[in-house]
Amino acid sequence: MRHQKPTVGSIVLFVLPEGPSREQARAAIITNIHGEEAALHVFLDHVEDGLSDLTAFVPRAKLGGPDQPGTWFWPTIPTPASKVSAPAYTPPDELVESARLSLAAAMPSELDAAVRAYRAYGSVTDGRSAVTGAELPAFDACPPLVQAGWLAVARLSLPPRELGSGS
Repeated sequence: MRHQKPTVGSIVLFVLPEGPSREQARAAIITNIHGEEAALHVFLDHVEDGLSDLTAFVPRAKLGGPDQPGTWFWPTIPTPASKVSAPAYTPPDELVESARLSLAAAMPSELDAAVRAYRAYGSVTDGRSAVTGAELPAFDACPPLVQAGWLAVARLSLPPRELGSGS
């Protein structure tokens, strides 16, 4: 629960006590504080709320909740996602084995190029995954599938004479 002291200028939500939009919340700004109550300027939707006896100024309203007409409450502020959760993925055993074989058959120059490519990626992302935001491990600490992926990138970027496959 949010424990915040109401101050003039704070944005809150007011639950309409009457009218066609009764019990719906509308944005409001606190214009004055009267002990435990607040004076509010409520921003009505004149199309939805009508212009009957609803007033845009509420001289005194108590702190309440979304289910209490005539009261105000603090809006829920979404917390930004500091990290995006990547879906869990377990690669098939055959794919991991293929990656291990590719790494075992790689020439030192190819592995060096893979490490350089991986580090170049990290230099652009400030050493973090562009997908999850997690800190990137050293190349040698990466799973074989990741290392083999960077090896594939390196093989595509090396001139043919430097490739271990003789292409």
